[in-house]
Amino acid sequence: MARATYWGVVPISSYFISESLRQNTFWLRIMKEHLLFIRLGLPCEEQAMRAEAQRLENEAGHLLDEARHLGGTANEKKIFEFNRSVISLLTAIIGFKSRVLRTLVCCEVPPAANFPLILDHIRREAIYFRAALVRLNEKIPVGPVEMFIQEEVFWLRIMADHSKFIAHLLDPAERGFIRLAMDFSKRFDELRFIAEDFETMLVPQTFENSLLPDAGMPPKRPSVFGKGLPEPYNVGSLDRFAGETISATEDLLDFKRTARDLTAACRVLSYINPLLADHVVREAERAIEDLTLFRRRLPPPCGKSPLKSFE
Repeated sequence: MARATYWGVVPISSYFISESLRQNTFWLRIMKEHLLFIRLGLPCEEQAMRAEAQRLENEAGHLLDEARHLGGTANEKKIFEFNRSVISLLTAIIGFKSRVLRTLVCCEVPPAANFPLILDHIRREAIYFRAALVRLNEKIPVGPVEMFIQEEVFWLRIMADHSKFIAHLLDPAERGFIRLAMDFSKRFDELRFIAEDFETMLVPQTFENSLLPDAGMPPKRPSVFGKGLPEPYNVGSLDRFAGETISATEDLLDFKRTARDLTAACRVLSYINPLLADHVVREAERAIEDLTLFRRRLPPPCGKSPLKSFE
């Protein structure tokens, strides 16, 4: 009997273990740093929130250490249980980030160093990480076209946000760097709009599902949902756009590396934390890794054989 495979190539158990470790070793470090940034950005008098941030940061650090030591001894059961522990922590982190965001947008605490959009941004990343682990643990299949477009929409917005944050954390005297950062912001906003156009063209079910209410949602989709809609499919222009997205992210990565190095050398006027500068570099590197990985898994355009071409 043939072994079940993921993407038709990798045995499911092998993929589950390797992808779980890939997600956890990257994102747990990101979550740990998020909690540090929140804590540093809270007003000094908000002792309770600062203490909660520290507690969650410590828990993320412990799980990160465990994830880094799991590689040699990992089996499916152990990884499944580890993922459950991380999902539980992520639920607490998402709730904490939501509370901090609410206090900011409702003006319940004086403004400090956390923009509301930064809190929304880092909560989105935690939601994304939790969804990735839930899909792995519950073996929820996501088709390659849908998965790739989800990754594009997610990462393009993250990269646009980073560009805006860099521009607003630079000293106003750094006019050249601010202009470059805002140019990247506009570029990535435009790319995200294009990715969202591809999403409704090629994966229309995602748009229909988004019209259901968030609260009180029925246990299953209405029976009429999906009727008349095609299965997600690839087109040649999506692959071309994938190349444009990766190229733009590589350009932004170069800019971020320059900003990181100048920050570390005290050669730029800003109040960008050196760890934050490195943090956004690592996220751009991860975006390129993910987009390249999922682009390779796209099926042939319009169902054509990959060997077929126009003469």
